[in-house]
Amino acid sequence: MPKEFIEKAVLALLSRSKEVMLKRFGLNGEKEYTLDKIGQDLKITRERVRQIEKGAIAKINNAYAKEVSEFNSLFQNILSKNGGVMERNFFLHKTIAFMEGERGAKVKDAEEEKRNLVLIVALVKEIKHDLADKKHKDILYLNNESLETALLAIDEAIKIFAEEKNAMSFSDIFFRTKERQIFKEKNINLTEEAFLSYLTLSVEIGSSTRGQWGLKTWPFIFQKREG
Repeated sequence: MPKEFIEKAVLALLSRSKEVMLKRFGLNGEKEYTLDKIGQDLKITRERVRQIEKGAIAKINNAYAKEVSEFNSLFQNILSKNGGVMERNFFLHKTIAFMEGERGAKVKDAEEEKRNLVLIVALVKEIKHDLADKKHKDILYLNNESLETALLAIDEAIKIFAEEKNAMSFSDIFFRTKERQIFKEKNINLTEEAFLSYLTLSVEIGSSTRGQWGLKTWPFIFQKREG
């Protein structure tokens, strides 16, 4: 399990490296601190904190190459089944679900395990990470080709919603997007699993409690909560 591995790996680090990693990734009940906040606490520069974090990751990778490789295979498998690109929290949720379902693991604290998984993802060099921006949430992906497909699918779905000016079921928006000419020209076979993963990346697209998908600016779909 992620918790068991991280406890073993982080405890083996020197005290300062261990403290940085615990704070940086919110482990063992610590808050998830920024580089700047850790630097203030330890009275060192932000860049020095980054160097300590990088060094600690390298040490864990060298000491536990076999375990990291096993997690790498698991992560790549989950990403591949979901179009090669996933929103970070969606990926963490799917990974926990896989461990409980396929491996029969008993997860006592899902949120704690997710924090451990975030650190393990940082250990895996093959998994790429793009931070959130104005259009997209935090992204984990396998390669640039998959990322380009995901961003294309999002853009095309947004165009369809703008054209129709109405919400749709997932199956409707999936079919409409899949049949767009640009996917035929690029010979892209869009799957439902991949498309769902891609939609969760978008800041502009969401689903209502009734299972309808649309633009988050539509008040008749995404009503503001009172109070």
